[in-house]
This record gives sequence, structure tokens and C-alpha cells, in this order.
Amino acid sequence: MTDIHAMNGLKLYISSIVALVAVLRFAFNGTIDWYHGSIALVGVTIGGYTAARLAQHIPRNWIRVGVIVYGIVMTGYFFWRAYG
Repeated sequence: MTDIHAMNGLKLYISSIVALVAVLRFAFNGTIDWYHGSIALVGVTIGGYTAARLAQHIPRNWIRVGVIVYGIVMTGYFFWRAYG
């Protein structure tokens, strides 16, 4: 798979399944704060939809470079926090 937008769609699908499993697990244990969880759900849904729509208008190379830069920065940050 080489299309960054298709890869992002697949990533979102897998993330949705993981989130659903987590919600079910916490719901069965009775450990969900439904009020704050509902607010977060609305925000994540709106943000995810908006980001997916906007990402289609950004050139693929910019997205690819952004993902790489973000990964490098986060790796450096966590390395610094752990060992710095």
C-alpha cells in the first residue's frame, strides 16, 4: 500500500476497533465516566472527520514529511524525558 490517504483510512478503521473493544471492556466493568466520555467522543468524532476531510487537500509529500517529523520529535521528546 503506497497511498497515504488509504493508509490513514486503514489506520482509522483499526483504531476504531481498538477503541470499541476498550469501551466495551470498561463499560462491562462499570468504570466509564459517561458524562466526560461523551464529551470526548463528540470532540474526537468531529476532529477525526474534519482532519480526514482536510487531509485530502494536502499534498501527499507534505503529509509524509509531517508524519516523519512528528515521529522524530516525539521519539526525541520521550528519549529526553526518560534519559535526560
